[in-house]
Amino acid sequence: MPHPPGTPLYVLAGHAWARALGGLASVGTAHAANLLSAACTAAAGGLLAAMAARWTGRPAVGLAAALAAGTASSVWLNATETEVYAASLLHSALLVWCADRRALEGEADDARGGRWSLLLAYAIALAPAVHLSALVAAPGAIARATWTDRGVRRREAAMLVGVLLLAGGVGTGAWPALAGGAALLAAAALAARRSGPRLPAAAALTLLLGTSALAAMYVRARFDPGVNQGDPRTLDALLDVVWRRQYEAVPLWPRRAPLWLQVGNLFEYADWQWALGVHGGVAPSWSRTPVTLLYAALGVVGGVAHRRAHRASWRAAAVLLASASLGVVLYLNLKAGPSYGAGFLPEDAVHEARERDYFFALAFWTWGAWAGAGGVALAARARVPWLGLGVAALPALLNWRAVDRSREPNASIATAVASSLLRSAPPRAVLLANGDNDSYPLWYFQQVEGVRPDVVVVTVPLLGARWYRAELARRWALTDAATLDRWRGEGPTLDAIARAARGQGRPLAASVAVPAAVRASAGRGRWARRGMVYVDRAGTSGLEEVRRADSAVTAAIARDVAPLLRDAPRVAPDGAPRVMLELLRCPSHALGAAAPAGAELGPPALLDSACNLR
Repeated sequence: MPHPPGTPLYVLAGHAWARALGGLASVGTAHAANLLSAACTAAAGGLLAAMAARWTGRPAVGLAAALAAGTASSVWLNATETEVYAASLLHSALLVWCADRRALEGEADDARGGRWSLLLAYAIALAPAVHLSALVAAPGAIARATWTDRGVRRREAAMLVGVLLLAGGVGTGAWPALAGGAALLAAAALAARRSGPRLPAAAALTLLLGTSALAAMYVRARFDPGVNQGDPRTLDALLDVVWRRQYEAVPLWPRRAPLWLQVGNLFEYADWQWALGVHGGVAPSWSRTPVTLLYAALGVVGGVAHRRAHRASWRAAAVLLASASLGVVLYLNLKAGPSYGAGFLPEDAVHEARERDYFFALAFWTWGAWAGAGGVALAARARVPWLGLGVAALPALLNWRAVDRSREPNASIATAVASSLLRSAPPRAVLLANGDNDSYPLWYFQQVEGVRPDVVVVTVPLLGARWYRAELARRWALTDAATLDRWRGEGPTLDAIARAARGQGRPLAASVAVPAAVRASAGRGRWARRGMVYVDRAGTSGLEEVRRADSAVTAAIARDVAPLLRDAPRVAPDGAPRVMLELLRCPSHALGAAAPAGAELGPPALLDSACNLR
């Protein structure tokens, strides 16, 4: 049960996939989950190749489109991590494929085409259970299914737009979308009574069937799995998860950053797509940006060639590109990216917590398809056919260094952080974690590998959610009724957890990622460094013996992670590997700044600053 909105269909598919590959000795759970993302991206490329080849009548165009689209850096990075965005890309491709089949079948047999339209409605209804980002492809798919050279199939378009609005309303809790979708479906049903089969009624049933996948979370939560974010065992809690009530609601207006800046941020991300391995920095460069301009021009050439070859599918691709780029900019209303605005935004400007290029992966995928087609078109004009495929495959070489996750130190950083944190924690410790960078590796090691189940991980940023405080009370009796029912702030809540831990005889520890001010809210000021954590030594006797044990653990971890510290992580917009590598340096820092014998236990100010990264 991952964080809201829960993505239950992705989780179920991932579970089935991992079990299917479980018999292979070389494939563990983590490897299998990563392979699912790779397989989804490859399958999406296969569908794209088939459609592009059919639209243009040229298999080379299909292959080039898939190559250039699939090797865009954001698409490729999504394909090599355990995340929902590769599955969302495949779902998006399936929407367009169903729509394309409906358009083709409808030319010969309208009734048969209507069945494909019904399948498209079902796929739209399934999207919220995968991820709402898959719905971004729905406008383009609807355009392909209903917009012909003879005009628009109005009744069918009304039906599909109604299903889209209803699915979006179910996934976001937007009542205007629910009302508008119901009205459109009703209008389509009334029109169907006078002419043709009653597709809208069948579409309403497929909508119910598709959205019922969300109920999997309601059933699963009753078994209280190890990771059970939102705990949606009641209808209200289920809606809280699906509608992401845990997070700040972002309206379309006012804009959280000027629209021109949000569009500029999109162009910044576009500059990373085709040659990120040449220059991994976030700012434009003379080595990378000319390649970006080349593929921008190739996309224009490919779009023109597509329009000449098959105007109906070109219209759908244009709608898809607009929805996945400007549509996403308008809907998400993002703040400036972490790296955007240097030199022209004030220093206190609010930025996103991380780069959000993955939200625009479908736009880069679509443009990449046109760029691949453009390369083939120019090569054909120059009478050098092989050159087109070479240009389409070039991003695979230019991006490789930036997206390869198999090389050290990147390949082992997360594993090293989790194992070091758990090795550092005393037996039965309550371990405070600071967020995604330390929590997720810890959850993986405990839930999948079964390492150190005696350690209770408390993720500090989640304490504001009532369901999480209830989980700590239900499983570990770390919160009482007063702490559970009313949010008293982070400091008092941490103090209550610390007191409950001491009452159970559990040591209190904090990841080196936890800021010192947060740590001070929980401990009694007697923090000692032990490997990758700080341990609250309040009331501890035999300090010299404890000091020697802590130093031994710290030295062992520093020795074991030393090979990872020899090389810097690749230069890339994602700063998480660099931050985590700095965390792994903390044991070495601690040994170099060890206090003299008899000194007060607790880190010097310099060490405290270096090893409490935010």
